[in-house]
Amino acid sequence: MLAGTGFMLAGAGFMLADAGFMLAGARFMLAGARFMLAGTSFMLAGASFMLAGARFMLAGVGFMLAGARFMLAGARFMLAGAGFSWVYSINCVKRKINNFKHRNYVRSTRRESFQL
Repeated sequence: MLAGTGFMLAGAGFMLADAGFMLAGARFMLAGARFMLAGTSFMLAGASFMLAGARFMLAGVGFMLAGARFMLAGARFMLAGAGFSWVYSINCVKRKINNFKHRNYVRSTRRESFQL
């Protein structure tokens, strides 16, 4: 009978120990739930950063397109400048030819006047 009560007390001790382990397991489960919530919040933060990154990417594409427009405008100005310089060079050549003709005409008339 004493042995039976001893075994009963030992069983009660094991039951209390099991209850303690169950409480510890519950604590670990709650800690896991907290970590899961933290993980979901980090996942949501990552998603928001991804969306912000997509917005910044779109803004960057817009700036790249604006830069391409400015480059095209610069190319137009370069072509216009080349056209002006070409016209100016043709006018300079025409002027030099006319000056040369005029000088030769003046020289020839002077020679003729001296020859007379």
